[in-house]
Amino acid sequence: MTRTRIALTTFVAFFVSQVMAVLIHGFVLAADYEPFDGTLLRSGGDAWQFIFLPVAHLAFICRLVWVYTHARLTGSRARQGPTLGVVGWIMGQVPVWLLWYAEQPWPGSAATIRARVRVV
Repeated sequence: MTRTRIALTTFVAFFVSQVMAVLIHGFVLAADYEPFDGTLLRSGGDAWQFIFLPVAHLAFICRLVWVYTHARLTGSRARQGPTLGVVGWIMGQVPVWLLWYAEQPWPGSAATIRARVRVV
């Protein structure tokens, strides 16, 4: 791959990830997040840390494009896609899930909030 194609691929993947993040988290899951706004989720003036979300997406996409350009993917495209998907999942989601699991259980205040949401 040329550098131009790598840059274009990275940009397009980043753009798609941002659009999907807004659609899924901003619209599809908005009602599910609403009870936790300001308690478990940041809001208002405290929400400046959300700038790190696009940075995290871009870092993941750069890693995935790098792996794609350096990996020796053999076989058909139908085999290469799932192989790259599994590598991306191992590089991206597995570490995050392990971190979340290590941080559980959530503090008592989060459990109290969940209990209040179920009662209401």
